[in-house]
Amino acid sequence: MKLMIDLIELDDLNEQYNKHIDTIYVSDGFVGIKQEASFDKNSLQQIRLKTKELNLRMMVDVNAIYHEEELDTVKSYLIFLKDLGVDSILFSDLAVYMLAKELSMEDKLVYGSETFVTNNFEVNYWLDRVQSAIISNELSLDELVEISNAAKKPTIYMAYGYHSMFYSKRELLTNYFIYKGKEQKGAINNRKYRIVEEQRTEEYPIVQDERGTHIYTGKIFCLFQELNLFSNTSLNRFHLSANFLNKDDYHKIIELYGLAIDAIHDNRFEKEIKSLFDQVIAVNPNINTSHLYSKSILRKGRE
Repeated sequence: MKLMIDLIELDDLNEQYNKHIDTIYVSDGFVGIKQEASFDKNSLQQIRLKTKELNLRMMVDVNAIYHEEELDTVKSYLIFLKDLGVDSILFSDLAVYMLAKELSMEDKLVYGSETFVTNNFEVNYWLDRVQSAIISNELSLDELVEISNAAKKPTIYMAYGYHSMFYSKRELLTNYFIYKGKEQKGAINNRKYRIVEEQRTEEYPIVQDERGTHIYTGKIFCLFQELNLFSNTSLNRFHLSANFLNKDDYHKIIELYGLAIDAIHDNRFEKEIKSLFDQVIAVNPNINTSHLYSKSILRKGRE
């Protein structure tokens, strides 16, 4: 069991890394989106050199929605990543898959559509074609275990963080401020905005960037007490998202997940999990288990 973590600052790569971290996840903030931090090509080159030095894998986002006129830019970026020698490229737009096939680099791709990878067929369809797939967070625990056992190759799952629940190319914050006749200055890439529905009190992070608008869940999803269920399945890499977290809290969470994995390996999990989970709650109590303990009422396909 390994951890995939977001890089917040370039200097963080000089820190002593948890032994369970094997993948550093980064984005340029334009071709790739939905990350707490972004890095230009020069920085990505430095990150690649450092990850090699530290024997860490490097995954890069290419996960926006692309229009036809942007595909040449995407293709050029894929060529850059191929030359850079990154280990994995996260995508969701199928145009990226077709471009990667042209460049003979499908073996670098990780399919992560966030909501589509919800059944055995979908997972294995992509595992036959690309390096790996990220299983959706919209599954119950039983379904997640079943799919993890049925997958042909190693898979990935986001075990901690705010879920992306909406992404649109529309400039929703800009449109809102125009409608309200308010000053728009500071609306772009401002990660402090929250949206609240009229009938609810929960605050949902909302961000507008150069690629559109993103809305996230109001609570941090946390799969922690259930980690031991996946020790012998294909789900062997857990992503811990840094979105909307301060760096100190994020590093504490990484440490606690590492301790939980240690406890699993040493057969101490049942004994220590309550104490470890109490520490997770202490870092940020705004957590839940989302769909893990909800019963699915919809099924894809025929009985």
